[in-house]
Order: sequence, then structure tokens, then C-alpha cells
Amino acid sequence: MGGSSSSRTRLPTPYLPRTPGTTPQDVMKTHVLKLQTRSWDGSRDRAAPQSLLCMTGAAGAGKSALQQTVAELCTNLGIFASCFFFSSSDGTRNNVSRITPTIAYQLGLKNPALRRSIATAVEDDPLIFKQTLKIQIERLIVRPISRLPPQDLARFPYAVFIDGLDECAEEDRQRELLAALKACFLNGRTPFRIFLASRPELPIFEALQPGGYLREVAYHIRLSDDYDASADIRRTAQRRLTELGQRRQLERDWYSERDVEAIVEAASGQYIYAATAIRYLSDSRGSPAERLRTIINWAPGKDIKGKGPMAALDLLYTNIVLRAKEGYEAAGTNNQLDFVLILKCYIVIGGYIFHSLRDYDSMLELEYGTHERILCDLRSLITVNDEKDTAAIQRSGALVFYHKSFKDFLRSEIRAGSLFLSENEVHDHLFLCGLRMMAKWPATTFSNAFTENGPITFGGSNTYIRLVKSVSMEAGNRCYGRLNRDHPPSEAVVDAFIVFARDSSGLNKIDNWIVSSEGTSAEQEGNRNDWLAIQDTLLPYVKKKDSVLAATAKEYSMKWKNIKSKHRR
Repeated sequence: MGGSSSSRTRLPTPYLPRTPGTTPQDVMKTHVLKLQTRSWDGSRDRAAPQSLLCMTGAAGAGKSALQQTVAELCTNLGIFASCFFFSSSDGTRNNVSRITPTIAYQLGLKNPALRRSIATAVEDDPLIFKQTLKIQIERLIVRPISRLPPQDLARFPYAVFIDGLDECAEEDRQRELLAALKACFLNGRTPFRIFLASRPELPIFEALQPGGYLREVAYHIRLSDDYDASADIRRTAQRRLTELGQRRQLERDWYSERDVEAIVEAASGQYIYAATAIRYLSDSRGSPAERLRTIINWAPGKDIKGKGPMAALDLLYTNIVLRAKEGYEAAGTNNQLDFVLILKCYIVIGGYIFHSLRDYDSMLELEYGTHERILCDLRSLITVNDEKDTAAIQRSGALVFYHKSFKDFLRSEIRAGSLFLSENEVHDHLFLCGLRMMAKWPATTFSNAFTENGPITFGGSNTYIRLVKSVSMEAGNRCYGRLNRDHPPSEAVVDAFIVFARDSSGLNKIDNWIVSSEGTSAEQEGNRNDWLAIQDTLLPYVKKKDSVLAATAKEYSMKWKNIKSKHRR
């Protein structure tokens, strides 16, 4: 099941300090020892135990690594029950749909009677996973566990881990999960103790602030405020640099303690800074010693230190991307597109299950192998799933980001600065590429792309063209369709629409699709509405260049709207 602690998506085991202190690992080990009393704060009041531990901290503060450390300690103590790790880059773990079945499945493995009880609940209500989270948890976890004999319940493992709540895509679903946890687990009806980790984003912030519904029932640790991670970062950097030197057969003194201190100081307590820096200088394409000097030279000055916890990381991201951009431009290609535009298009396309990065290049009309030149100097930020690993590609796409903070950086004009491109610019270009590609399709290909319903089958005969259609329509809709009618299309998009509609019989292709799909499904009606909204937005701009074509397209639009009206009646 997705999100388990033993899955290949888990982080490397963090380096634990050898001497006692006040590091996060020491404090968390203390809480694990307290948890043996079944309360995160060590209280022995079984009637009102501290059942929920919330750990919040900024991106890169080491929350996931600490979660895994505590999970391993609980496993050794025999009290580990279940876990779920959210991940924004994994389509199976960026929403709440899998959390209840995953936890129920893991709990069922620990007791045959519980497993049978959970299975019976699913058999009795096959649509249980369409219900609210509260109902799912109540029927699949709370009721079955409450039916166990007292002797089984007393021995049952009780530590449950939920990591990365902020990586769940919708804030309303985050709130729903928090409310369900409170209603189902924090009332003494189950033995479970929950360890929840998240960035302090709005849903959990509201719940934990004074007056919030979790304020009085949760033990809250503010990781970034309460702990200085510098000692752990120092030890980790020393160990990783030593291991790198051994792998690459470098001299033992290839780095100095001053270099380590420079990384620690630049990190400002952010694990992700140190991890990214070490991945960058470990890249096999360059000399570790030269890249270490580069990292040191990129270290933020005093003027950066007062600009917030992400400032140093943003500077590192900026320098890595600029260096990769320079390398791409120096290589000399026939592509005229901006490096960052291509990268951000890759990120959007990565939300769809394309088989390989070659498909990315094909959709963007880039020359063969462009993705290799774009990504070769970004390996410290992005990794690529093996084309043969279809399960990984179906789960998270061909591209995987080491940390969500890099995506956040690219989306923020304040953080990315000169590297920023708006989402409208990116979607405008994706729709342009889609129009150009669809203009080349014969009528049968166009029909196959637009008329097939249902989920897109990975590796199916029409998978690629349906994906191109989906990306293009979504981009157009977000740029100047039903989701955003205020954004003017670029001149290139207007010209491409004219070519598509006039020179490639595009209006006839659209007409054949809409007429043939009349009344077939809600999905097809949604597609028709999307196309009508996009075309209506484009027509005033088309009219300025070709009034005759604009008039013809308007007639088609009226025809399609009449079809839609008849279907509604």
C-alpha cells in the first residue's frame, strides 16, 4: 500500500548523534520512551492520555527524517502500528483517498480477527471508500478494533504515523482529515496514539492555535522554533563528504572543517539546504572539489540572513538553476525556447502519466534529447524514473522532485526573482504546442483522442494522443477557458488557432467530434464546454486577423451551444 514506512520512497535513515543533548533526535527518543506509558507527554492518566503529537516545521527542517527515526524506534519497541506518508509528487499519495485503506490494511496484518472484521465491513458496504473520512475510519478502524478481546487489545501496537499533511493537495481535505482524527481517535475509544508531521500551513495552524479544535488535545512541537539542527547538519555533512571522497578515491583532506562550517552556517538549520548542496557536489558530471568551492562561493552573505528561513535555500536553488541554464545555452541547440519555460512545462506535463521524457520533448516540439540537456545539471533537485519501472511512472510520473520546496520556489515570483515565469505563460505555451500538434493529426487520430472516455490506460494504443489532448485542453482552460477568461492569448496562440481552424480543417474536426458525442457522457459534455469557452475567448483576437474565419467559427459555436442546450432539456 502507498505511503508505508518500508517503501522505496522513504528517506535515507538520518544520522543520529552519539552523545546526548537537545537535538531533535534526542528529544524525539525521549517522547518515544514516554509513549510506552501510551501518552506522548508521559502522562499516566489512561482516562485522558495525550493521544496526538503534532510536529510542525518549515520545509527542509527534517520532519520526515525524524518521523522515520521515531517509527524505527517504535518498531524496535513493538508498538509501531501503521503509517501513511503524503507526497505531492505521487498521484496515489497527494490526496486522502488512500489513507484509511492503507492504515486499515496495515492494522489488519497484525491480528487475524481484526483483519476478518475489516474485510467484513468492506463486504457489507462495497461503497465505503466513497463515504467521508470520518465514516471510513469509524467503520474500518474504530469499530473493528473495539471488538477485539481485551487481552488482544492490551497487546496491540498503537503508534500511528502520518507525515507531510501539507502535501495533501486540497486544504479542505486536510481539514477533513484533522477533524476525523479528532472525532475518531482522541476520545479514548481506541488505543492509538497519532504522530502527525506537517509544515505549519493554514489547516493545521488554525487547528492548533488558541481556540483551535486541536489546541487542547494535541501535544505540539514547533520544530524550527524549538531546536537548532546545526549539530546534526554538521555531522551529516562530515559523514557524507567523507563517504563521497572514498567513493571517488579523493585525498583524505579534500575538504576542510572550514568547508563543513560554511555549509552548516549557510543552511541556517535547514536540512534541505545541506542535502541539496551535497547532492550537487556529488554529481558524477563534475569534480567534487570544484563543486564544493562553488557551493562555498554561493554561500549567502549577511544581507540574506535576515530575509527569512528560506532565503539561503532560494539562493542555492537560484544558483543551481542559473548554472544549468548557462550550460544548456552554451551547448548550442536549435531550440529557441527559454530554459525555464521548458523546465516549467516539464513540471506541468509531469502531472500526467507520459511514458518517458522523450514524450515530453515531442509534445513541446523540441529536438531529440533536449530533456537530457535540460536536466543534466539539475540532478541535485530532480531525479528521473527508469522508463522500465512502469509502477513508479504510474505513481509519480517520469520526473520526481527531491523536495516540494523547489516547486514552491519556481512558483513564487518573490522567491524565484528573475527565474520566475507565471503559470499563465506556461499554460499559454502548452496550449500553443497542443494546437500545433492537433493541426497535424488526421481526422481519425483527432477523433480517437477526443472521443475515448474513461481513464487513460498506461501504454494503450491511444495513450499518447489522449495525453496530448488532455494537457492541451487543461492548459487552455486554465489560461483563457472556463477557469480564467481574463488572460489574453499570446499572438502565437492566435496564429496557431487560425492555422488549426482554417488550414487544417480544425473546425470540421471539432464539429464531427461534438456532433458524434452528443449525449454520450458527462465527461464529453465537460470537454465540449471547455472547448467552447476557449474558442469564445480566442475569437475576438482571431477577428482582428481574419474576420471571415472568426465569423465562421462563431457560427460553429452557436451550433454547438444549441446542441448543449438540447442535451440539457
